[in-house]
Amino acid sequence: MKKRILNLTLFTVFVLIQAGHLGNSPVRPIDPGKLNPSLQTLLVQHGVQISGAPAFGIPVRSYRDQQGQQRYGVLIKTNDVTQVQNSGIHLNAVFGSYATAKVTTDELLLLASRQEVSYVDIPTISLPVMNNSLPEIGARLLHSGFVNNTPYKGAGAIILVYDSGIDWKHPAFRDPDDTTKSRILCIWDQTLTPTGGESNPSDFNYGVEYSKAQIENELDGTPANFVRTTNPDGHGTHVASIAGGTGTKFSGVAPEAEYIIVKGGDGSFAEDDIINGLSYAESKSALYAKPIVVNLSLGGQTGPHDGTRAYETAIDDFNSKAGQVAVVAAGNDGAELIHISGSLQTGGSTTFQFSVPAGYTPTSGSGNDEFAFSLWYDENTTVTAKVTSPNGVNYSVNNNQAGSPVSQSDGFIYIENTRVDDSKQNIYLFVSDQNPNNPPASGTWKLDITNASGTATYDGWLAQRDVGDAVVSLLNGNALKTVAMPGTADKAITVGAYVTKTSWPASDGKQYQYSDDDLVGEIAYFSSVGPTRDGRMKPDITAPGKGITAALSRYDQAPVEAINPDTIYVLSQGTSMATPHVAGAAAIMLGLDATLTATQVRDLLSSTANSDAYTGSLPNNTWGHGKLNILNAVIKKLNYADGSTRDMMAYGNNNAGPYYEFGVSDSMAVRFMAAQSGEVTGLFLDLLISHPDINPVISGTGFLFCSIYADEGGIPGNQIGSTVAMPLTDLDPGTRNFINMHGAGVNVTGGSYYHAVIGLSDPGAYIKILFDDGTTDQINNPSLLFFRNSWYTFKSAFSGTPYNLLLEVQTTTLINPTAIDEHQEDLASGFELYPNYPNPFNPSTTIRYSIGQPGKVSLTIYDILGRKVVTLLDSYQSGGLHEITWEAANQIGDRVPSGIYFCHLKTPEGIRTRKMILLK
Repeated sequence: MKKRILNLTLFTVFVLIQAGHLGNSPVRPIDPGKLNPSLQTLLVQHGVQISGAPAFGIPVRSYRDQQGQQRYGVLIKTNDVTQVQNSGIHLNAVFGSYATAKVTTDELLLLASRQEVSYVDIPTISLPVMNNSLPEIGARLLHSGFVNNTPYKGAGAIILVYDSGIDWKHPAFRDPDDTTKSRILCIWDQTLTPTGGESNPSDFNYGVEYSKAQIENELDGTPANFVRTTNPDGHGTHVASIAGGTGTKFSGVAPEAEYIIVKGGDGSFAEDDIINGLSYAESKSALYAKPIVVNLSLGGQTGPHDGTRAYETAIDDFNSKAGQVAVVAAGNDGAELIHISGSLQTGGSTTFQFSVPAGYTPTSGSGNDEFAFSLWYDENTTVTAKVTSPNGVNYSVNNNQAGSPVSQSDGFIYIENTRVDDSKQNIYLFVSDQNPNNPPASGTWKLDITNASGTATYDGWLAQRDVGDAVVSLLNGNALKTVAMPGTADKAITVGAYVTKTSWPASDGKQYQYSDDDLVGEIAYFSSVGPTRDGRMKPDITAPGKGITAALSRYDQAPVEAINPDTIYVLSQGTSMATPHVAGAAAIMLGLDATLTATQVRDLLSSTANSDAYTGSLPNNTWGHGKLNILNAVIKKLNYADGSTRDMMAYGNNNAGPYYEFGVSDSMAVRFMAAQSGEVTGLFLDLLISHPDINPVISGTGFLFCSIYADEGGIPGNQIGSTVAMPLTDLDPGTRNFINMHGAGVNVTGGSYYHAVIGLSDPGAYIKILFDDGTTDQINNPSLLFFRNSWYTFKSAFSGTPYNLLLEVQTTTLINPTAIDEHQEDLASGFELYPNYPNPFNPSTTIRYSIGQPGKVSLTIYDILGRKVVTLLDSYQSGGLHEITWEAANQIGDRVPSGIYFCHLKTPEGIRTRKMILLK
């Protein structure tokens, strides 16, 4: 069967520069050594005479500006940014000693002549690195007000997604109370050239920026067809949805955060554009006066893997400032043998071999079939590098040389042997189909390295490896140190991926599952591992990243087996999907405290991460500090002494057995012993995998009723708390379905027995529930069937075989809750939310509050599941005592049912929440 997997064979499209002249450009004394060798080649192709410049170089990415001029993205290393700007060069972003610019060839000459410029480099290219996940990380409990009776959903923070764009019309990115309103503050499409009334963002000389007003004009249709940005591959839409999408079944981690979207490309992203995205994030954070999280679900292997590339320096600078957090994917090369390491003695030599498969079918066009190898070491030794193709084409370069052989019969060959930043040596081999008639030749390619002086300890990476329908391999390669850049940045929060789902229903009515051996809870086979080249631990943390269902872009031609039955969500996998889980978690943390730094956020997430049998001893270079637990991170931030514990009571084993078709006349139960005192916050129910012979697994309409009962002589006795009704439409076949029990008022005592009971609401409805294989006999905690007014154990129901219903019970306990004041925020005198009156109430209640100083006041009502019911107030108010009446109606004026509701008051002075009870 097929899987929807991140396509790592995406190809970078370069624009080749035709030979020409610089016209009447003035002659300037330039220092060619300040230019990357490929930039030297570019100038030679435009008629500049540069002694020793390579005849051929790596094609440099370019675009045409509004005036039709060809411009090239570069990274400028300088000790005086002001002097560079005064020379007439427009700088898009500045971080540390690096600046980014889109320059003409004339401006490139100018940079090579400037004393304050030490080097002009070409950007590296990064690729995207692609229901149960939110309960897994504790987000569902945060959303439903488990902590401090307050829903924590990222309100007050911005998530900037730098990716391949977004389907801005998708409901996941609209206000759920008014779908003509967008949660996107602005979009910067770096790939577009302005036309008509469009314009560049302020301070940037390329791309098109769309405002929230322009997006909302499209949503309400007045006027339409102005916003041109799209998301053909769907990657950015999926990522953004995970971070903070609005929804019920497939909600994001921070569904009340606002969005900014930067489209950096359609499948690949240039390093300078990524840096510009960080600069854009910083300026927008200041403009909106809100903290910001940048999600970078991308990465590449071309570079030193030691945190010193320009975009890694930019990330470290960005993450050093309060209220700014950049989260980066670890990469999807955890199972790829692309790394090699060793040492080379004085006078020694070594050979690296690369196998290009025989008979591969080249992709049409140029720049599509290529492989690249990047070798790095710190020692300043004298080394010669020689490449030999399968048919004998060879070329050698000494220290600080670069070039290509005249013959391109086996493909375009480029090799570079340069000292970088006077701190490390790079030998770079690039083989491509620059001439589409000469793709990389099949067979064994060799790179011979000969060392004349000193010992060199090296690490190398097969950074690109896709040729047509095949993959190039590195002889004796391993899968160590595969965390991609910029994930090796020191201050980045770098994210690996683990498994939370292995099977799913699809829009064709069938059930699919992964064909690999990954189990729920295990590290995903593709998740890249550390350490960095300089020995630092990466990734920092792991999050759900395999089997993740999120928003489907309307432009994405996704395979039918990946599309959810509702046809607007889609399943995918990758560290790209794990990263927005952490980005959403960071947004929740910044919503709590906008002054947090990235290091403080990372420390909170790391110190509260989960460990288990899969993670082993932590921290390590596979799992980082463990599995993300945003619930405990929030609890720790709110100063609970010991956090929380979540216990799972499960009495079946992991081996699937028979199923039972269970209808409205039946009830089912699992007897469990509470591991410790606490609240029952969830149930996990396994349903049968769909199959043509047994469809449908879920039939009819209505609800699955879920309740907890006390034990009475081994069978259910009196009910504890209230019943939770789960719509059958929210259940998935072949999946471990989560039922949120928080708010049902079910508290249990450690060491005592209870029963989790499920039933159906509507006649004619049924579900097919799953049992284990009967190899585990649970005498003390049997599964029960209520049939003909009596309870039976499944042992008797199934002719003596002790099958166990795959229904698990989750309890959650706040440890030492007295360590926090109910209103723990630093609140000014005079700020208070008073108990509503009457309470309980019907049909209305009065809410009184006082604020100590004037400011914007928000008063919102939430239901017991943390869903917003109505916003009663969202405006500026003067200080003093205020009151407002709630008529027990939702946003559109409909009366709400009896139940528990929460009044949530938010002002610049802090937050207050009160519980209210509506009884009819």
